[in-house]
Amino acid sequence: MKKILLLVTLFFTVLQLHAAILHVPTEYESIQGAVDEALSGDTILLANGTYTENVTISGKSLTISSQFMLTQQEADIDATVWLSAADQFSPKNTIYVSGSRTYILSLSGITFKNNPKSAMYFSGYNFKASHLKFENNTGGALDIWDGDATIKHTLFESNSKGNN
Repeated sequence: MKKILLLVTLFFTVLQLHAAILHVPTEYESIQGAVDEALSGDTILLANGTYTENVTISGKSLTISSQFMLTQQEADIDATVWLSAADQFSPKNTIYVSGSRTYILSLSGITFKNNPKSAMYFSGYNFKASHLKFENNTGGALDIWDGDATIKHTLFESNSKGNN
């Protein structure tokens, strides 16, 4: 009986450790909707397309990626564009992340362009970027305060930062 109980406990522990993949827009209409439903350790996988929204992330480790994660094709980076829903006078960043350094946000295979505020604002988190493009963001590409960042294979082109 103890062996069966141990096996059942182990089975449910393994199920809880298994991270989910949340698909946008087929399972979730928005990236924020997927973020809200995601558990720490989950991956949000974006289909090729243009996403116009601002997202807030706090208190969980997530990966957000385009199809590039599966294909390793640069065309998927260009085909997955994330635009801000804010105007130049809005205080909102395209991605606003806050929490402790124990949390990690990993992004890959996405183009952020034409954003009026910083494409991303990080406070506290560990940020891991790979195969991103930041193009023509008039509010800048990244603001990182009291956090750590590892950025690899990422293009920064024609970004500027005013007094915003």
